Amino acid sequence: METDKLIELATKAVMDKLGAAPPTDGPQVTVFGDLPDGLLAPSCRQVAGRSPSDVEGSDYIVMTMAAFRAFHGGAIPAGLAGTPLPAPAAPPSAGRVIDLTAKRLVHERDLKQANPGDTVRLSRRAIVTALARDLARSNGLELVED
Repeated sequence: METDKLIELATKAVMDKLGAAPPTDGPQVTVFGDLPDGLLAPSCRQVAGRSPSDVEGSDYIVMTMAAFRAFHGGAIPAGLAGTPLPAPAAPPSAGRVIDLTAKRLVHERDLKQANPGDTVRLSRRAIVTALARDLARSNGLELVED
């Protein structure tokens, strides 16, 4: 299943559950960002999220896309009472070339010694595990098929 569709279905299931909460003792929901009125059931006890410690005791955490992007983009907007985080260091523009063309199966452990900006040469027939692709993406590695 496509990742976006899976996220959409999971989000809908959670929001349906929150919207159908019983009139008394609804769940405690920590909310990061501004939610549209009426999105959560009136029985939900909303707590404004400003930091990771605010989620203690919550049954659910709801984060708007803007808040999610802010948290993962390196800065927390003032509306969430956060402080700017340092920007991630840019990977070096030129790195070494690592030759893995002889490998038929490439695991994440094969890529652990690579540095950000490195290029990894692979055989066209090589099978690259999902964890290896994730590691390459998160470490700024370029996978090139020969």
